[in-house]
Amino acid sequence: MKALIVREPWIDLILDGYKTWELRTQPTSIRGRIALIRKGSREIEGVVKLVDVLPQLSASGLADSIEFHSVPSSRLQEVTQAGWLTPWVLVDAHRFSAPVPFTRPSGPVTWVDLDVETMRAVQQHSAILNRSNAATVRAASVALPTSTSRPYAEGFDSSPRSSGKEPQISPALESKLVLKAEEIGFAVKPRRSSQTKMLELSVTTRSGKRFVFVDRMPKSEPQFRVFLPPEVDKKAETAIAGIPGVERFRNGRSGHYVFRHSAFRAFAPYEGHEPEAHGWFVSALRAESAFGAILQAVEVA
Repeated sequence: MKALIVREPWIDLILDGYKTWELRTQPTSIRGRIALIRKGSREIEGVVKLVDVLPQLSASGLADSIEFHSVPSSRLQEVTQAGWLTPWVLVDAHRFSAPVPFTRPSGPVTWVDLDVETMRAVQQHSAILNRSNAATVRAASVALPTSTSRPYAEGFDSSPRSSGKEPQISPALESKLVLKAEEIGFAVKPRRSSQTKMLELSVTTRSGKRFVFVDRMPKSEPQFRVFLPPEVDKKAETAIAGIPGVERFRNGRSGHYVFRHSAFRAFAPYEGHEPEAHGWFVSALRAESAFGAILQAVEVA
């Protein structure tokens, strides 16, 4: 089995079914089930079927097919100049519940030939997925949803969160927000691993560096959390409070909108206890517009 190395945020969009064309500079003769590796990691995060390669796109063809390749209009010129115009058609993507580690060859590569042990682990994960999907189909055939079923936003797991768990962002929606942040001018810090909880964004203004943290673990209701440094939150509070689909995060234990996490050391000296940030809930139904408005409020705060 072959494994393809894919950059963020594209790998998450593929694994969550939003991106069915992977744009490359050259065609490939490889077909069938392939594994997907997050660039910069030593982990296989899922599998997908590579079923076709389409002719090279023109600039207009690229613009007309955003729903397939998911590249935002603001980055189409960049993609065209780089020559990423050959669509590899992908179907039947599945994300593993836990990544499969592997030994990565040295040097720049696109494809990785998996060793026997790694390939066996990938196949075992795929078999588990197939059994799980079959069980889901059987259950759905005997238990149709009722009219009282609670609606969930696109891009989120439809299972209610367990008691005591706060709503958190899905990988697919995170990928869209990363693109929105980059469009506005924020730098996104790469995750240390697939288990990293906070996604860090920053922008340097004349008033200093502004940070935003997004809670990015999956299994979510249609909301996600954004955390700001206290001094930035104070300046941006009025503007953020007026954004539709945004409300104050309240800590379930203290009742305040303060949250502590090691990631927040980016904007506060570490003095033996985790620094704090002030939080907001954002509705996924207004995710991109609301998130963009928050970033713009932070940028001018």
